[in-house]
Amino acid sequence: DNFADALAIPAAAVSGSLTGSNALASAEAFEPAHGGKTAARSLWWSWTPAYCGRANIKITSSPSQPRVAVYTGTALSNLVAVASATANAAPVEVGFDAAAGTTYFIAIDSNTSSVGALTAQFALTTLRFVSPPPATRVLVTQPVELVVTNYEADHPLASLELVMNASNTVASGWSPPWRLVWTTNVPGLYAFSAYGTNSLGELRLSETNTVLVSPANDDFTNALELPSLPDTVVSADSTTAFATHEVGEPVHLTASAKGSVWFTWVSPWNGDIQFSTAGSQSGPILVVYSGDALTNL
Repeated sequence: DNFADALAIPAAAVSGSLTGSNALASAEAFEPAHGGKTAARSLWWSWTPAYCGRANIKITSSPSQPRVAVYTGTALSNLVAVASATANAAPVEVGFDAAAGTTYFIAIDSNTSSVGALTAQFALTTLRFVSPPPATRVLVTQPVELVVTNYEADHPLASLELVMNASNTVASGWSPPWRLVWTTNVPGLYAFSAYGTNSLGELRLSETNTVLVSPANDDFTNALELPSLPDTVVSADSTTAFATHEVGEPVHLTASAKGSVWFTWVSPWNGDIQFSTAGSQSGPILVVYSGDALTNL
């Protein structure tokens, strides 16, 4: 119940359950508001993980209006919030990047009138992508460096399986150092994950790392050049699938940019010119601009 009596989670644990009951729990003087909610019937745990990794704490069953909050510090008076989450009912989950050797205090709370047992699951993902950064976006054919590391150095993995979109194997029997360069010429959202068995015979699975691959002419600065040939009909193919909009991109007619691709054309003469999206799908919006940057179109 009290911060000073927080139950310690074993340092070497990478997963497990937290259980208890808030039937006789209360809030202490100077206890922080967990997830913005005034402390009511909180229970405390402490955890000093032996490894770096992505930590997740998920309340799976609890009294109503559960909240979970994670802090660093040594006393109620100097706690620093790391992460928190609230909901009207379980489940509710919070995640944070844990540093080896740092002590984290976990508070699980609910509203004053709701009493009963609670269960939460904790997990530390020690097999992680260090490259690319989360939510990376590249253009087709641009290389993506995939780098995976195992933060459980005392429990090595001999090899890994690298999988894309849950079913396509990118690398099998992948030996350390786990680093490769991947490219594709097909726009799409690609989800990568890695898994392997460590020296204890335990399965380790990474978080999913997604990479958005956009068309080559998704950005204004990469506009596809159309030939400038007098008295000649020219055409070019592209797709807006998995295209994005840029910061500062203008409103095209009445629609905010959502998935635009760009072309550039230099007129070889004075006079009228016609552009058409005939044959396109999904009713595209076609707008013609002059200028040399998004800021002066």
